Amino acid sequence: MTVKQTKKLAAPVQDDALATSAINMGVLVASTPTQAIQQASGVATALADIIDKQKLFKVIRGKKFVFCEGWTTLAAMLGLMPREIEANRMSDGSWEARVDLVRVATGDVVGGASAMCGVDESEWAKSNEYARRSMAATRATSKACRLSMSWIMKLAGYEVTPAEEVPKDGFTDNKAPPIEGEATPVVDTPPPTTPLAGRAELWAAVQRAATEAEMALPAKEDMPAFIEYLRQAVGVEDVNNYTGIIEGLKRVSIALIIDSFRESNNKAG
Repeated sequence: MTVKQTKKLAAPVQDDALATSAINMGVLVASTPTQAIQQASGVATALADIIDKQKLFKVIRGKKFVFCEGWTTLAAMLGLMPREIEANRMSDGSWEARVDLVRVATGDVVGGASAMCGVDESEWAKSNEYARRSMAATRATSKACRLSMSWIMKLAGYEVTPAEEVPKDGFTDNKAPPIEGEATPVVDTPPPTTPLAGRAELWAAVQRAATEAEMALPAKEDMPAFIEYLRQAVGVEDVNNYTGIIEGLKRVSIALIIDSFRESNNKAG
């Protein structure tokens, strides 16, 4: 999508200004981004309680990664269920599976993903084929949930990479694997209007949040206005309170903020 260049400072996120159409995510239906975030936060709180009590996560290098059962619990809370579509054996004995996410109430497919379990993995090289096939389906299930609902899992306080994708010793570069087709995030040099250090940290946080949500940020020339829009959306008064904006970013959906900003831009243009 081509975003028109901002002609004036985007207005703050006001519920009455954004309540032009419902935000419909199945079980989560809201008239404003704020309501959507509040509902999602409630889901995240209930989800965290279940995951913690049932130990549906593993800790690697101090971070909590959720097992497939935790991801499917989140899907069920939102009225979604995984459905395996296919599983294919590769010539070397590896397996690849495809899973769709289906809305229970309507039968509509709302997401999906594919994943592999390969013989090149030390943990699975000597396993029986049925185990590799099953793990491919498990990974595809978790990944399908991740692609659609990672932002809620993050609200619940967990890492967004499914536990089944994480090596037992963690990632050697301390980073999760990128999603297929996802470009490696590059942190642009912030516009030279405020102190560099704090704003660079904010810039990087916004980039990470957008990458995790699989959302493209506004055009580079629109980013200063977007940062200002974000500041007002998270309720931070001081334009130089970068830490406050970063903390506020953790409590909102970056996807909703980006969509709202673009809609505001289009109206202003």
